[in-house]
Amino acid sequence: MSDNSSRKFFHSLAFKIGVVIILFEIVILSFIGASNIINFNAAVDARAETQIKIPGQLMNAGLLDLDAIQDNETMKEIMGEKLLNGLVAGIGGNIYYSLNPEYLGQDINAIPEIDPTLFNVNRIREEGELILHKQSNIICITLLFAADKITPTFFVYIEVGNSAAITQKNQNFLIFSLGSV
Repeated sequence: MSDNSSRKFFHSLAFKIGVVIILFEIVILSFIGASNIINFNAAVDARAETQIKIPGQLMNAGLLDLDAIQDNETMKEIMGEKLLNGLVAGIGGNIYYSLNPEYLGQDINAIPEIDPTLFNVNRIREEGELILHKQSNIICITLLFAADKITPTFFVYIEVGNSAAITQKNQNFLIFSLGSV
C-alpha cells in the first residue's frame, strides 16, 4: 500500500509544482551569482584601469615630469611591482624617455614588443587614453597635450602585469562555484 501511495505522490500536482519551484530557484540563483561574478570582475578591472592611468594623468596635470618614467623607483611607487614597461614617445614616434634604456632615441616602429598602430592620435584623442587588456597584462597609452590643452605632444605608454587581478577573478569564481555546490 505504501508503494502505491508514494507513486501517487510522485504523480501528483503538488510534487510537480514543488520540482518546478526548486528548478526556478536554482535558475534565478545562478543568474544572481553570475551577475555578482561579472560585477566583481568589472570592479577588479576598473581598479586596475584607474591605477594604470595615473602616470599619464599626473604628467598631463604637470605634477609629474616626463623623465620620471625613467626612474624605476618612482614608477614602482606609483604602479607597484607589477610594472613591466613604460615610455614617453613623441607624436612622430621617437622615444624620449623609457624604463628600458635600449629604447631611448629609437622609433616606436623599431620595437617589436610594442604595437605601433596603437599610437594613433585620432584613436586616443576623444578618451585621452587607450586601455587594452591583454592575456596577462594591461596596456595604457595616454595622450599628453601642450599647455593649450588642444595640441597633442606625447604618448605615455605604461604596461603592467595583470596576474593579481586574474588570480582575484579566478578565486571569486572558485568560491562561487564551491558555494553553489
